[in-house]
Amino acid sequence: MRKLLLPAVMLLSLAVGYTQEVRVELVGRFEDIKFKVMEPMMITPSGFWVDEKRQRIIIDDEIDYQRFEIEWGGEKVRLLKEELKKICWWMGGDVYPIGEYTFGVRNGSVQVRDAHYNRIVCFSSADGEALHGLLPLGPVFFLKGKDRFYSVFPWKNGSAGSVDTDGRIYMGKEVIELLRALDPEKYEASVRRAEELGLREAFEEGRALVWGRTYYDTPERLHEYWGEWLFRSEADPIYADEQGNLYQLYLNFEEDVGSEFAVVGPDGEYLVRVEHVAKGSEILGREYRAEGVMRPPYLVYGVYVGFGGNVYFYVAGYEYTEVFRIRRTWGEPSIYALAVNGYTDDWYGEYVDGVLEKMSDEELRLLRNCVFALYGYVFKDESLREYFSEQVWYEPDPGVDPGRLELPPERRRLVERVVQEERKRGLRK
Repeated sequence: MRKLLLPAVMLLSLAVGYTQEVRVELVGRFEDIKFKVMEPMMITPSGFWVDEKRQRIIIDDEIDYQRFEIEWGGEKVRLLKEELKKICWWMGGDVYPIGEYTFGVRNGSVQVRDAHYNRIVCFSSADGEALHGLLPLGPVFFLKGKDRFYSVFPWKNGSAGSVDTDGRIYMGKEVIELLRALDPEKYEASVRRAEELGLREAFEEGRALVWGRTYYDTPERLHEYWGEWLFRSEADPIYADEQGNLYQLYLNFEEDVGSEFAVVGPDGEYLVRVEHVAKGSEILGREYRAEGVMRPPYLVYGVYVGFGGNVYFYVAGYEYTEVFRIRRTWGEPSIYALAVNGYTDDWYGEYVDGVLEKMSDEELRLLRNCVFALYGYVFKDESLREYFSEQVWYEPDPGVDPGRLELPPERRRLVERVVQEERKRGLRK
C-alpha cells in the first residue's frame, strides 16, 4: 500500500548566491518500502536506479527478496511489486543499466553484471588493496564501443580507470589509449582542454582524467585543484551527466539545514548550489515521526543522476520511504532530459517554452526525434541514425513503429510543441 502519495508536489529551493532555481518534487511516500537491517551488514533498501525511458524508479529490497517499481507519467503514480529473483549485493550502490548490462557504481567499488545478473566483474576495496590501495572513486561516465560498454572513473590517486562489460579493468595510460580509440575527435579536444588546465602531461600519462571540457577527480583533489571546496562532503559520491557537469547531493540526517545540492560546470563554476534541498522530507530532521516510533539509527538514502542531469533520490524510514525528483533546468539544456521529461502544463512547461524559442532548427529536429529514440526507433535518415547510435542510452529496436507508438501525454505534448515552433519558423507547412 502507498501512504500519502503526492505526485507533482513542488518544493521550491532558491540557490544560495545564484539566480538558478531548483524545484524538488515529491513523487510519493510508500509504506511498502521500509528501512530494514539484517546483521551483520545487510541493509535495505539497497539497489536504486531509474529507467527514464520507461518512466520507472526501481528500488530493491535484498532482505525480503522484493523489487519495487514506481511508475510515473501523466497524472498517475503507481507502485508495482515483484519477486527479486537474484541478490546482487548492491549494498546501497548506484545502479546503471546500459544495454543488456548493469553497472553497480559506488565509492570504492564497481561491478558489472549481464542480462541475467550474473557477475562479470566486481572490483571492491579488497581488490584495491591488492592493487596498491587503488579504489575507484569520484564521478563515473559511460562510453559505448562497437561490442561493449565502458565505465570510466578516477582511481583514488586521481589516475584514470575503467571497467568494460567483458570484465577487463583498465588503469592509467591504458584508459587514455582507450579514449583515443573510442572517440579520436573528442580525445584531441580533451588534450587541448588538459593543456588549458595545466594537466596535459598528467593526462597523456594517465595520471589525471580529462574528457571533453571536464576534469574528473575526487572531491578532495578537485578542492586542491580549484582552490575551494566545491562539494559539501568529501565522502559522498560525485555524479556526472553527459555534458560533464558534476553533481553531489548531500543529506544531513540530524537536520535538513545541513543538506545541500550542488552542480558544478567544467570550469569549476556553480550551476546550482542549493541548501535545504530536502526540506519537504518528513524523515530528515525529525526526532520522532510518531509517538514512540523512532527513525532509523542512521541515514539510508540513494541518489541517481540520469544521463541528461535529472536527479532522483529516496530517503528510507521505518514506516515508509520518500521518493523525490529534480527535473533538469540548469546550464545548457540537455536534449535527452527534455525528451525524458516531456512537456507539462506547469512551471516546467514554461521552462521548456523558453528553451524551444532559443534552440536552433537542427536542435529542434533532434529533440523531436529524440522522443522516439527513447523507445529504440531505428531512423531511416542517415544523420539521425548516426547521431543516436552514438548515444550510450540508445537501444535500437527494428520493431518500433512510431505511428503505433502510444507516447505518454507529456512526451506527446512535447512533440506537438516542437512541431508548433517549427511551423512558426516556416520549417513545416
